[in-house]
Amino acid sequence: MKTLGFFTLLLLSALLLTANRCGGGAEDYAMPDSFYGSWIHSHEEDYSGYQVYRHPSFNFPPSRGRERFDIRPKGVLLYYAIAPTDGQADPEEGRWLPLNQRTIEVSLPKSRGYQFSAELIEIANDRLVIRKLPE
Repeated sequence: MKTLGFFTLLLLSALLLTANRCGGGAEDYAMPDSFYGSWIHSHEEDYSGYQVYRHPSFNFPPSRGRERFDIRPKGVLLYYAIAPTDGQADPEEGRWLPLNQRTIEVSLPKSRGYQFSAELIEIANDRLVIRKLPE
């Protein structure tokens, strides 16, 4: 579980770092309105290399901790790691950048320059599915 969480953080960081390198650019590709908002990792639903995220209103089963990120317009992202006490840590600001209509790059500079790219498999009102791409 910790490996998946770290990998997710890595992917988000990569996306944000590229956004900073390129001077933004999040407006280059229009993302659907359902892409924006708070997303919490529903690790019980992960499958075959795909990670599933749900809105906070989803009825999650009990879990020791869950990663969360808030995707905002213009490339802004807040990442909430799992705290040592299994709650959520304070948010870390990062950046996201669309590379095309189905791929984003995430960068979290404070997390040792963590960054990753992710393919957007499904963007729905209640569910976001991503596949982290190899470096």
